[in-house]
Amino acid sequence: AAALEGQCAQATSDDEILLFGSFYCVAEALEWLARRSTEDAANGIAG
Repeated sequence: AAALEGQCAQATSDDEILLFGSFYCVAEALEWLARRSTEDAANGIAG
């Protein structure tokens, strides 16, 4: 999750972040994305 936060901090709106690795890594990233989407929606931020 910390690595994703770091990449999102550096990325621009034109960038895409590609994640690959073990099922464990990808599952953690999907959980992080779901949490972030929920938090953004609660704060009125459209993704």
